[in-house]
Amino acid sequence: MEPRVIKTEEDHEASLAEVERLVALDPAPNTPEGDRLELLATLVEEYEKDHFPIEKPTPIEAILFRMEQQGLEQKDLIPYIGSKSKVSEVLSGKRRLTLRMVRALNQGLGIPLEVLTHEHDVVRREPGKGDRPMSTAKKVKVEMHKGEEYEFSDVTRIEHDRYKYELYRDREIVAVLNKWDVKNFITEEQKQEQDN
Repeated sequence: MEPRVIKTEEDHEASLAEVERLVALDPAPNTPEGDRLELLATLVEEYEKDHFPIEKPTPIEAILFRMEQQGLEQKDLIPYIGSKSKVSEVLSGKRRLTLRMVRALNQGLGIPLEVLTHEHDVVRREPGKGDRPMSTAKKVKVEMHKGEEYEFSDVTRIEHDRYKYELYRDREIVAVLNKWDVKNFITEEQKQEQDN
């Protein structure tokens, strides 16, 4: 196989097979086979970078991963984040990382700054806890951190996990929202209470 730009999945598989074959031979650098291996590995890497991108972890995922790597418990994060309650709030997504926390986690645990400050993954306040069943279908207004507002009618419940909110109309999903983009939910009842 002559090395060339990888454009298809078939090209990718053939190039991987050739890389594996050459790796098994363990060619010396600056030999024809060594140069061929280096070229094919570069082509495979470029193809995979474009076709199989790896998303950065959220700050919380990065902290939890480092805790697992180093066998740390929540109490071990107190020097970096603050009190026991602050650590718990950060790890549950209820408290945003401050600049001081980011610096301390970077310097103390070696978590990269770009992961801890990744804009789309910055932890924001969580509007509610657990599932929020509603007694009757309601109109729900959603305020986003970037200033947008959306209204959904006939919402019967709101469920959430660590990453998203799901708004339901009976058993049908009406909307799925990134948890860190949502600032607040306001139901019709809450709006009437605010107006009074």
